Amino acid sequence: MNSEATGPAAGWRLPPPQAILILFACLRLAAAQEDADPRFNLIAERYWHILHENPRPGTAFDRWYQHYDDAGRAAELVEFLENADRNDPDFATHMLLGLVYERQQRLDDAQARYEAAEQVDDKQYVAPASLGRLHVQQRRFSQAAACLSRALERGPPVEETLTLYEQLGRAYLRLGQRQQA
Repeated sequence: MNSEATGPAAGWRLPPPQAILILFACLRLAAAQEDADPRFNLIAERYWHILHENPRPGTAFDRWYQHYDDAGRAAELVEFLENADRNDPDFATHMLLGLVYERQQRLDDAQARYEAAEQVDDKQYVAPASLGRLHVQQRRFSQAAACLSRALERGPPVEETLTLYEQLGRAYLRLGQRQQA
C-alpha cells in the first residue's frame, strides 16, 4: 500500500461553497433539460393527433405552432410536416403544412398545400375555405369568392357557415358586386 496520505491531510481542499452551489445548479439544469424534451415531445404529439384528425385553423393549431415557436423549434415542425408530406401525403398533412406556411408568410407554398389538400379530398370544406382566406389576404377577391363558394357548397358545420358567408360577402363587395354580397 502506498503510505502517502490522501484527502485533507495531504493538502486536498474542499471546494468553496459557491462552487458546490454552482455545480448543483448545473446538474439540476441538465436534469431539467432532459426532462423538458420528453415533455415537449409529449405535448407536440398530443396536438399532432388532435390536428391530424381535424386539420383546421383555430386554437389547437395556434397552440401547437406556438409550442414549437416558443421553443425555437418552428423549423423542426416544418421539417417534420414536409417529411410526412413526402412519405404519406394525405389531406391532414397538406392542410397542416399549408397552415404552417401561411403562419410563416410563405403564401405561395401555403396555396400549393391547400390546393393539394383539396385534390386529395374534394368533399372537405376546410381546404377551399383556407384558400379563400388566403386569396383575401392577397387581395385576389374573384379567386377568394370562388373558393369560399366551393367551401359553402360542401356543407360546413353551422358554426362555420356564418363566417364563410361573411367572408364571401366581403369578397363580393371588394369586387363591386353588391347584389351578390
